[in-house]
Amino acid sequence: MNLEVFDIIVFLTGAALGFIVAIIAKNISQKGAQNRATSQGLTVNSIQQELDRKQVMVDDYFTATNEQLIMLEKRVSELRKSITTGAEHLSATTISAQPKSSEPDEEIPVVAQPPKDYASKEERSEGMLTEGYGLKTKSSELEPTRSV
Repeated sequence: MNLEVFDIIVFLTGAALGFIVAIIAKNISQKGAQNRATSQGLTVNSIQQELDRKQVMVDDYFTATNEQLIMLEKRVSELRKSITTGAEHLSATTISAQPKSSEPDEEIPVVAQPPKDYASKEERSEGMLTEGYGLKTKSSELEPTRSV
């Protein structure tokens, strides 16, 4: 057999095997992509269902809490009425049904003072709270000394 014919046969066999392997790899990757898309779709759906379930739980919790607060307010109102009627039977003093507000009748004026400078300093020198404190710089601090 001629060497050129043998090379052609090997080349064609390799090309055919490469084509077959490429088709098989493409099918496998498409199936994997479909499986991933399906699993991601399931994941998104399950997360959405979990979020909806949690939202319903939160709504139910606040609804139940609101109902309990309303019942508690009714019980407190009934208790106040009971205490008021009992006190009226026991004494001649009249008791108002509404509690007094805890707000003060008069407002206390607030006197604002500027902050005090407690830093140690000499007489008539600037304190740390003055506007110009620390702004004066020496010229030697601005320009570094350079030696040639």
